[in-house]
Amino acid sequence: MMVQINLLPKRLRKSSRRFEVGKPELFTIVAAVVLILAMVGLTWTQNGRLASLNDDIQEAQRRATLLNKDIQLVDALMDMKIKIAERMQAVERLDRHRSAWVRILEDITRRVPDFVWLTSFAEVDTTRSRERVKKPVEATDTITIDGLPIQEVEIEGFSFTLNAVAAFMIKLMRSNFFDQVDLVYAREMQFEERQAFNFKLQGRIHYLSDDELKALLATERELKLLSKK
Repeated sequence: MMVQINLLPKRLRKSSRRFEVGKPELFTIVAAVVLILAMVGLTWTQNGRLASLNDDIQEAQRRATLLNKDIQLVDALMDMKIKIAERMQAVERLDRHRSAWVRILEDITRRVPDFVWLTSFAEVDTTRSRERVKKPVEATDTITIDGLPIQEVEIEGFSFTLNAVAAFMIKLMRSNFFDQVDLVYAREMQFEERQAFNFKLQGRIHYLSDDELKALLATERELKLLSKK
């Protein structure tokens, strides 16, 4: 039997201890591995969701582009519908007051003095209600005829003298169809080497004569008196 004796100092001697893993260390390692796997799985899941969301966003943007085109088309159709409705209303108004317009144009033609010629005669678009007035009207109320109120108009033309323009205004104010006639402007200009004036008048036009309006007011007053009895 041979006995071996280690004469080296303790600090130089090889340790005979082995690395041993206890239960706490094992639990820590397992927990760390589980945590890493969970983070990897969560990251993979979130990446999948993010990719799906990106696809949904691209699809939503594509559909929004298509819807914008449809919206623009619908807006254009609605605008066209409104314009057509406005033109149809204008035609209906003209047709409803055809006889009145004949009398009005005949009246204004007779009142145009010498050295004056007209270039435009147009109604002014107003925001007044075009519905029939339901209540009895007073003398100061706006009169409506078939749902159409007394309409404002603009008259444009040319004249060689301001006196002729003034005479034209006076004649219009004496008409049964016009009132509140005002001069908007009278601009001096040259017309075929002669001095001339471009003018615009603004006033109100009635679709009935003064006698017819008075008869309408009288009827309304009678109805009002009968309603009070």
